[in-house]
Amino acid sequence: MTNLRSKLIRLAHSKPELRQHLLPLLTRVAGGESLLSEFLAEKDQAWKDFVRIEGESGRDSPETDAAYSRFSRFDGMRIQRSKSFPTDKTWETIEALYYKDVDSDSKLHAWASRISDGNTAIRIAHAGSMLRTGNMRGWYSGYFLTNWKSSEANFRVFGERVEKAATERFWELAGRGDRVKPDVPPSKKPVFVPPAIPPNLVPMTADGWELYSSVAGSGTAAKALGKSMAVTLGMVGRNVTPYNTDAKNAKNLQEITRRMGKILRTYQNWGALDTEPEGHVIDVLEGYLKLYLDRWNFQKTYDSLSRSYL
Repeated sequence: MTNLRSKLIRLAHSKPELRQHLLPLLTRVAGGESLLSEFLAEKDQAWKDFVRIEGESGRDSPETDAAYSRFSRFDGMRIQRSKSFPTDKTWETIEALYYKDVDSDSKLHAWASRISDGNTAIRIAHAGSMLRTGNMRGWYSGYFLTNWKSSEANFRVFGERVEKAATERFWELAGRGDRVKPDVPPSKKPVFVPPAIPPNLVPMTADGWELYSSVAGSGTAAKALGKSMAVTLGMVGRNVTPYNTDAKNAKNLQEITRRMGKILRTYQNWGALDTEPEGHVIDVLEGYLKLYLDRWNFQKTYDSLSRSYL
């Protein structure tokens, strides 16, 4: 780390009012190794500050407590060098973001706010840096590398945005600065607008639901199931959102699937309780959730869906 960079870090720490201007300068070359080095330098400085302040103010002073709390937060993150390199899962996550159009600063900041582990944030920042510079060969052989020549400019811009979002989230976890999502007032809960239900996602015929089509009234039963399914998806969009915790989304989804299970029982005389209609409900729910939830970051949500008993 250069002397200038060290001075900028100390200045950002001592002058909170300047952080919004200094942080962009510090995060432009985040990557994985440099971000890790910067963190370790700050952690070392936090320990030295604690020792100095304890000697000046005494063990039980508020200043000493504050200095130790800062060091403890750094130390409690358990950041490891071996975990600063992207894994296959890291690349799969970033690839999914790109191809689901989660590629703007605001969307990536909203997504990054769900990262709860500092090592994960470093890995993603490292991968973003590699994507920005095109230095991926030998690390990853997926679509990004296959399509690099045809979309190089887009990939570089996307990588820079991923790197920035993950780096800022890392320092937020470390307690340095409060990042505010773009265009979202900090005093207000972000508003999530669920996507429209795609055409043909919900079956509307007896064959589509695999009901007993030879039984009279199966067509009416299928339409009723289709309408109920559409209402259920509306409930999903309101209650299973990117701004909830994974556990809360899982709980809400379980409650919604239980509601759909009661509806299936209403039409059991037409075979709605067979495994095929139940499977269609799960497929429709999963298809809708995939429109706006990242599978790798909502594993509990999808696990609750796969384990649900309608």
